[in-house]
Amino acid sequence: MAIRTADLIASIRRRANVERTRFVTDDEILGWINDALDDLWDLVREVNAGHFSQQVAFELSNGSNAITLQEATTGVVPFTNPGSGSGTVTPSVHNAVYGLSLTSTFPDGYSRYVVKNLTIQGAGTPPVNLGDPCTFTLAVNGVATDISIVVPTGLTAPFFSDRQIEVALQDKPTLIADVSTGLGGTWQFTASFDGEGVMPESDFLAEVAICWTPGGKIREIPKLNSLSDRGKVCEPHFWIAGDVLSFYPFDNPPQGTIYLDYVPRAPVLANGDPLPEELERFRSFIEFGVCAEIKSKRAMLDEATSFLAKQNAQREQIRLGLNKRVAGARQIPMKDKDRLHRLYPGHDPWRI
Repeated sequence: MAIRTADLIASIRRRANVERTRFVTDDEILGWINDALDDLWDLVREVNAGHFSQQVAFELSNGSNAITLQEATTGVVPFTNPGSGSGTVTPSVHNAVYGLSLTSTFPDGYSRYVVKNLTIQGAGTPPVNLGDPCTFTLAVNGVATDISIVVPTGLTAPFFSDRQIEVALQDKPTLIADVSTGLGGTWQFTASFDGEGVMPESDFLAEVAICWTPGGKIREIPKLNSLSDRGKVCEPHFWIAGDVLSFYPFDNPPQGTIYLDYVPRAPVLANGDPLPEELERFRSFIEFGVCAEIKSKRAMLDEATSFLAKQNAQREQIRLGLNKRVAGARQIPMKDKDRLHRLYPGHDPWRI
C-alpha cells in the first residue's frame, strides 16, 4: 500500500510527541517533508546518478536545431492562443462589461495562460470617433486588474497595453468600460489579446545521455567540449544553456527520434500525494529530519540534536547500502540504461 503524506504526517507527530497540538501545523510538516525528500533525493543521486533516471523521446521541428528542456521532458509544445472581444460603448451606461474569449482551446498539458498584448481600437465602416475619453480595464472573474487602456476623445487608432497577467484556463477575462462624462456618442470597438500558454515546469536536473537512430542504428550524441567548438564538429553534438538544448553543427542536426536520458528533480508532494515507491524504505530518514525541525521550533534543542544524529546515522547506512548495490553484479534496475551499457562497453552514460 502506498505511503501518503497523511501517513507520514501522522507518524511524524507520534515520533515528535505532538499528536494533540497544533503549535506545528500539518502544512508546516508537509513543507519539512519536502525539504527532507529533496535531501534524500540528492543523497541517492550522489551514490548512483542513474537511480532516478528517466528517458524521453522527441523530434526537432523542421529547420530547427534546438528545443527547450520543458518541451523535451514534458512533451508540451509552446502554444499561444489569440483572443478577442467587441462591443459598443454607450456613454449613458457606466462600467459596462464586455466579454473576451479565446479563439480555440489549449492543447492537453496546459492549465494556465498569460493575457498579454491587450489592444483596443475603433470598429465600424468607417470607425466612429469616441465622443468622450474611455478607460477600458481588464477584469478576471469580475475583479478589476491593474491592466487598463485609456482611449482619448475622437481617436480610432489602436491603443495597446504592455502589462500582462497570468490566469487559469477556467477564469473569465472581461473588459470594463468607464466613460468619463457620458456626453458623447456611442463608439464601436474591437479588442484583441494573446493568451500565451504557461508550460508545465521541466523536471530536468542534469543531462546524462543523448542518442539517436540514424539508419535504424542507435548512436550516441556527445556533448561539445565547449561552445566554441560548435563550428568545428561534423557529426551531431549537443550543448545545454539554461533551458535550451541545442545541436551542432547547425546545418546538420540529428533527424528523426532523439532519446534524452536525464535525472529529474525531486518531486514536491502535496496533501494526499504518495511518497515515491522507491523511497518508501527510507521513510524514517525523512521522519527524523522533520522531527528535528519540530523540536527546533519548540526550542527543545537536545531532542532536535538527537533526531539529527539519528538522521545522520541513517544517511551513512543509506550511502553504504546503495554503494553495495551499485558495486554488486547487478545494478539497481536502470530501465533502458542497460541498453546503453551494451551498446557502449566501458562507457558510463551518467558522466558527460
